[in-house]
Amino acid sequence: MFGPMIAGALVAGVAGAMSLKNHYRAELGPMTAREARLLRRMKATPIAHAKTGLVKIVGRVVGNVTERSYYHRVPCVALELDHYEVRDSVNGPRRMLIRSEKKLHPFFVEDETGRVAVDPTAARIDFEREGTDLESTIEEHRLRDGETVIVLAEVRRAGPRVVHPMRHAQNNVESGIELVGSALITWRSEPEVLPRLSPPTGGVLLSAMSAACGALGAVLDL
Repeated sequence: MFGPMIAGALVAGVAGAMSLKNHYRAELGPMTAREARLLRRMKATPIAHAKTGLVKIVGRVVGNVTERSYYHRVPCVALELDHYEVRDSVNGPRRMLIRSEKKLHPFFVEDETGRVAVDPTAARIDFEREGTDLESTIEEHRLRDGETVIVLAEVRRAGPRVVHPMRHAQNNVESGIELVGSALITWRSEPEVLPRLSPPTGGVLLSAMSAACGALGAVLDL
């Protein structure tokens, strides 16, 4: 009895660890746990008031060049498509990645005070995802034109520049800041969709209880 009990406890422990890993991978995406906490705690800074250092900016995506998304056919400034095949395996159906497409175009994030340029190839984009279920052969990661996003980034002061000289609008002038390093851009601008750092209680408790029962059974069997 000792061997099977220990094996069961190990399997339950591994299952719990994998559940946690998958939970945080889905919740955090390209961001760190520290950045996830900052998204909740930091106050947004108007673009025109941003100074050198770490800032949180809430604004609208504006793109001059866009791509049509696979799902819903909405214009996107950044789009990634992963193509899968569903194959049978000893553990049941599995999705196998066949190829990936990336379509990234420079865009602006603007609020009522100004705008800041974003190079998507130099940023970490937390995309909205669709088609992640097992049956889907195309998984889409998108950042929509016109979407409200949060930018969490180090910035530095730069000279203001007229973006569209022939257009008369308050936000035609860049605010005089530049993003430094790998800025985080996330579509999760509303509190209810911000990353959750608390683990999925039900799954963790079940795995922990299974592991504890297995270990206890092994001890009692000695």
